Amino acid sequence: MRNPVLIFGLIFITATAAFLLFKRQQTVPLVEAVAINMIPADEERDQPVVALINREPIITAVQAEVAAVQAETKSELEVELTVARAQALDGSDVAVKSLMTSLNPSLLQWFDQDELLRKFVMAVDRLASGELPTQHLPLQYAKASFTVQQINTDETLAIKKTFIAGQNNTSRFDALISALNIIPPASLAAYYQDWSPLLEEAYLEMGMETTFDQRLHQAITQLLLVKALPEDSLLIQPHVFYEYQDPNLEQANGLNKFLWRVGKDNRLRLQTYLRELKSQL
Repeated sequence: MRNPVLIFGLIFITATAAFLLFKRQQTVPLVEAVAINMIPADEERDQPVVALINREPIITAVQAEVAAVQAETKSELEVELTVARAQALDGSDVAVKSLMTSLNPSLLQWFDQDELLRKFVMAVDRLASGELPTQHLPLQYAKASFTVQQINTDETLAIKKTFIAGQNNTSRFDALISALNIIPPASLAAYYQDWSPLLEEAYLEMGMETTFDQRLHQAITQLLLVKALPEDSLLIQPHVFYEYQDPNLEQANGLNKFLWRVGKDNRLRLQTYLRELKSQL
């Protein structure tokens, strides 16, 4: 009589082998599919160049989704330019004012003058140096006088009179900051790119070695670096104009002092807008 243990062992081995063979046949397509993009370097060098070029990569679902998002984002950033760029720097004011009318008509009340592009370029160059432009300004913005409130009212005190800025000072710039915020940053950036050749030409006339685009980015950076003015900052009036009592504040550049005077809220609105604009440039 044959050994039953031996027979049982042969049956078990045969069944196991059949099961493994069946599983291997099921997984072959997946392995072969993966292997298409995992050919060893030695084998890849041996293949014809045409075969390597014509090989179709496997695009995963994640890659397809990322590509779709990128395409959608690119489409959203594309801005239709409805105002044509001026043909030349000389005589460009008509086109510039047409552009302002398209972006926000309220801008014309402050930019109704000539040589706007050249004046804009000079103003940006001053801002990039941390200074507030005071000559050849591209805009005329009328605002109320700066007001103060005296702190020490006793004139017998043997100390200088000190003041704080009036509460209504910051509202003097509300209209200007609001007019800028109405313009979509993407639209402004698109027009900047389109008008860039004329801006670079105007900057080249100034005899500068850098590009205007570099100076514009530097100017935006300068504006973004301005921090909040301490709330307890006092003013003195040694002569005609008011000065900060704290020497460190008084030594700050003109750009810092200007943004302090527009007020915290307006400064933050302007800086938020500039960050978005910078990301679009």
